[in-house]
Amino acid sequence: MIRFLIITVLTLTSIKLDARSITQLRLDDYLIQTIPVAVDKGNTTIMFPGPIGGLYASKVSSVAVTNADFLIDFTPGKHYFCIRALKENSEDVLTVMFEQKAYVLKLKASSYPYYVASFYRSQAFEEKTLSPAKLISLLDKAKAYQQLVKHQPDAIEGVSYYLPNKTIAYTNFNVLLKEVWRFEEEDTLVFHLELENPTKKEISYQDFAARVGDQIYFQSVSDGSGLMPSNSITSAYFAITGNAKGGRNYLSVTNDWSILVPRSKL
Repeated sequence: MIRFLIITVLTLTSIKLDARSITQLRLDDYLIQTIPVAVDKGNTTIMFPGPIGGLYASKVSSVAVTNADFLIDFTPGKHYFCIRALKENSEDVLTVMFEQKAYVLKLKASSYPYYVASFYRSQAFEEKTLSPAKLISLLDKAKAYQQLVKHQPDAIEGVSYYLPNKTIAYTNFNVLLKEVWRFEEEDTLVFHLELENPTKKEISYQDFAARVGDQIYFQSVSDGSGLMPSNSITSAYFAITGNAKGGRNYLSVTNDWSILVPRSKL
């Protein structure tokens, strides 16, 4: 399954990782974003790049009343608001008015909430000339790299290659970063992963991101099933292109990469 969404999650610890608690989400008024909301501990803070014009929902209230499922703290004109679920299994749809556009958030009470979700502007896809078809072709070229080295070396001119074989441990699954390619002309890096699920339950995941130091680079395209079956090792590929400001990233394949793989189940 080829996917082009750029929704992903940020926070890592050294051994056991909860990649869902602090999140960056790309502004997209054509996409309904699911927001897992704190229900018993803490609050979920939602941040926008500028002043929020208004909030609209049916079960969200600024005071705890009997027909409210979510409690919100919001001051008009601020770029953020805090929200908390008042009961388990609460759900609602919250519409956020921002810069004369409506952004739809699906709120769901969760034991694994976002504590901070920051929406960011992305110009990379508007300014880059790489089409979805071109990005997919880079994934295909990475997969065929070893054969191209032997039989069509001209086809991989300007491509850097690295074998990190680095394992990143998440709660209940592991990520092996097997290979990294850089396509210099396209300013795109492709990552080959093996996702190991040693548990008896299947694990679903969203999209990928790569981190170097304190910088997060969200996928421009991915090829993964979105599912890790029980007791399995599955393969996935994803790419990052440019940077969040629409410029070149100048990233080397030999960086000390961390790979972010947020789960999609709440």
